[in-house]
Amino acid sequence: MNLFEKIQEIRVRLKDEDIKMTGRNPFAGYDYFELADFLAPVNRLMKEYKMTAIPSFTSENATLTAINLEDTQERWIITSPFGTAQLKGCHEVQNIGAVETYQRRYLYQALFDIAESDALNKTQGKPQDTKPRAKPTKTQAPTNNSTKPQTSVKPTQKCDICGRAMDDKLYNQTKNAYGKAICSKECKIKAVLSGDIKEEK
Repeated sequence: MNLFEKIQEIRVRLKDEDIKMTGRNPFAGYDYFELADFLAPVNRLMKEYKMTAIPSFTSENATLTAINLEDTQERWIITSPFGTAQLKGCHEVQNIGAVETYQRRYLYQALFDIAESDALNKTQGKPQDTKPRAKPTKTQAPTNNSTKPQTSVKPTQKCDICGRAMDDKLYNQTKNAYGKAICSKECKIKAVLSGDIKEEK
């Protein structure tokens, strides 16, 4: 087998593995894979098919190199831009380690096609309440023709990272937790890596 045949066989075999998502986003309400969720079956299958994958990092890029152990000159390299993090209560080395863990997870998922449900669908696919929110005014009293107070429409809330519309509940939760409105896991990761927010340890 060449390297690409081995990778494809492992992708098919992984679909039959009982891999559970243990990561949980409490704000948007969806689950995701942690690195530890799939690393053991991935390593076992790579050993069976006589291949390996070596991660490496520079200040600019994170790289995962797949190697055919029966022909070590046969390789396939996946690269992703490297970011930064400023996690609360962590020193620089711990922040680097956190980013490397994120990057390894996404690189392995790309190499072996380990799919998660789209986080944006979880937060953006829900129907929005289109009814105006009633709010009494301070200056206008009810008239003889109506006992209802004058109403105003609250503007749609938006994610501070990508600008997408958000429901009020998620907007308020993330604004209180991070100081920024964040609509999805991807936007949270972008904000952490760019240093816009500090994630709890």
